[in-house]
Amino acid sequence: MSWAVEEWKEGLSTRALQKIQELESQLDKLKKERQQRQFQLESLEAALQKQKQKVI
Repeated sequence: MSWAVEEWKEGLSTRALQKIQELESQLDKLKKERQQRQFQLESLEAALQKQKQKVI
């Protein structure tokens, strides 16, 4: 079914395809960065909860 995902790109110019590839690459990079930041946020929240328990 992956061919259907790419079907919309058929007939586009080389320049358009290159731009799409750049944007998809940038999207992947941003997704990974978001995932890392989410993990960092969750870790910090867990550490904060741990510190709160110590205070109580």
